[in-house]
Amino acid sequence: MRDELDPAATDRRTMLRAAAGLGVTGAIGMPASAAPAGPVDRRGIPGARNIDHAGIVVRDLDEATRFFVEVVGADLLFRAPPAAGLESKEEAAPGATVAVAFLRFGPTLNLELLQFTGPGAPKQPPRVSDNGAVHIAIWVEDVARAADYLRAQPGVEIVGDIGKPSTGADKGATWVYARTPFGVHLELVHRPAHMPYERDVAARFYGPALAWS
Repeated sequence: MRDELDPAATDRRTMLRAAAGLGVTGAIGMPASAAPAGPVDRRGIPGARNIDHAGIVVRDLDEATRFFVEVVGADLLFRAPPAAGLESKEEAAPGATVAVAFLRFGPTLNLELLQFTGPGAPKQPPRVSDNGAVHIAIWVEDVARAADYLRAQPGVEIVGDIGKPSTGADKGATWVYARTPFGVHLELVHRPAHMPYERDVAARFYGPALAWS
């Protein structure tokens, strides 16, 4: 085929895959502009294209938004004032209201922050080990350096020591958790270019991206 004979075309294809964090291994996670056109047979939700956002309930929307923007480096997309009438839509208690902020974290994550007030509003954030708990994992070049930065921020607690599995599918990764002042957990993680799980599946972790923005 032509791109196999044309070095320039091959280079373009390699650059697109590298920009998607894939090296030269397939089209998983490729940006829409570079993805193959036409329908593709796949399992799962019909018509699904990508994860649109994740959501986290916080106790104080102002505090959480300020921390994620000023300390983590997210961008605020927009905020919505408190709304009621959510009993049938968001399993809220009668009379509760919810205020919302949408943030963008680097090239891959849109995050919705929700603050519920009124009857049934959560009082305490879950522990990282609680059923249904969530955390935000951020790929970093140096876990120890990133942990030192977060440790120096008011109200942030680094949870335990840096982990590094010596065996298993995740061998070579390093990570550590950090608890924010409002109870949401961050994970700082670094993975090498190639890992043991790649021997068994074609899919790959996305990243690292070329840059945060």
